Amino acid sequence: MNRDHPHDNNSGFQLSGAVCLVTGGAQGIGRAIAITLIDAGAHVHVLDLDQVALDRWRGEGTGHGRLDLHAGDAADPDVVADLLRTLERMDVLINNAASPFYCPFEELTRQHWEQALRNDLHSAFECSRQSVPKLRASDRAAIVNVASIEGFVAEPGTVAYGSVKAALLQFTRALAVDLANDWIRVNAVAPGGIAVERNRQVFQQEPCKSLLADRVPLGGVPGEPQDVANAVLFLASPLARYITGATLVVDGGWLAKA
Repeated sequence: MNRDHPHDNNSGFQLSGAVCLVTGGAQGIGRAIAITLIDAGAHVHVLDLDQVALDRWRGEGTGHGRLDLHAGDAADPDVVADLLRTLERMDVLINNAASPFYCPFEELTRQHWEQALRNDLHSAFECSRQSVPKLRASDRAAIVNVASIEGFVAEPGTVAYGSVKAALLQFTRALAVDLANDWIRVNAVAPGGIAVERNRQVFQQEPCKSLLADRVPLGGVPGEPQDVANAVLFLASPLARYITGATLVVDGGWLAKA
C-alpha cells in the first residue's frame, strides 16, 4: 500500500500476495476470516489448538494452494516463534483465538479466569509482540483483533469473557498509538450474536430466539461468520489505510438499541 496516497478503490479489497496469520482459525469465525482472506488473494497461515478441526480442513483440500495449517497455542511464545521463523515476511495478523466461556460469577473458578486471559488476551499480546518486526517491513501492515460487544456491555455470566474482551479493545487502541509511526494499523471488530457450529441451534431456541428478536434491529436474527469476515477484510485492506485504533461493531444494531 502506498502510505502517501489513497489506494485505487477498484482493487482496494484485494490482498494479492499478502501473507496473513489467523489465530483460532480452524473453524467458526476464524475459518470464515481465513477463507475470505484467501479469496482476496492472500496466503494464509492458520494457528489453532484444535487438531481435529485442522485435520478435517486439511482433508478437504481447499485453500487454492495458499493455506497452511499449524497446530499450537497462540499464547505460547515458543509456538509463535517457531511459526514466525517459517515466514519470510508477514503483512496481516488476525488475533482471533478465544475461549468463549459463560457462567454465573459464583461458579467462575480461577482456572476459568486464567484460561480466558490466556486464550483471548495473552495470545493477542504474544502474536502481536513477535509479529511487529516482520510487519514493520511490510508496506501494508495491519493487525485486526476480534473482540466482542461483550467488551462494551455486560450480560449475565460474562465476567471473564467480557473482561478480557474489554481489555482487548483497550489493547487495540493503545497498540495502534504505539505502532503508528511504523504505519502498522491496529483495529478491532466486535461481533454480536454470530451463529457458528457450536451455538447455531441455541440461537433457534428459547430464550435466545426471543432475546435476539427483541435486541437486534436488523431482523432479530444472529449474524453469520461471513459478516465478521467481511469486516475484517475491510480493516485489513488498503481501503482502511487511514483507520487505526478503531473498533468496527458487527452486531445487527444490538448496541445501538441498547
